Amino acid sequence: PDAPLERFCHALPKVDLHVHLLGAVRRETFAEFAARAGMTSADVDALYGTDTRPPGAIAVLRVLEQRLLRDANDLHRITYEHLQDQAAHGVRHSEVFWNPTGTAHLFPYAK
Repeated sequence: PDAPLERFCHALPKVDLHVHLLGAVRRETFAEFAARAGMTSADVDALYGTDTRPPGAIAVLRVLEQRLLRDANDLHRITYEHLQDQAAHGVRHSEVFWNPTGTAHLFPYAK
């Protein structure tokens, strides 16, 4: 940022309210998880809607929950990367949400 107003705005501490964690996955991480699950780059492009109308956030979340996330380490990575990205943008408070029922298969919940 060259302009004083831009520098000022970038320097301001920020807050991010109501962030859906699985909606904040880095594209590169999503693509890596997708390749690991046997999806092609065309599949990832279709989900991200580069040339066509995307299928919607719920569809992407379901793919993550049901096909791409394999264990708690994946969820940890997504969380850590999200917090790195937030910090790089000056975010000092982030309210992060996720659906524990959609990721129940990743954790050994007691029965």
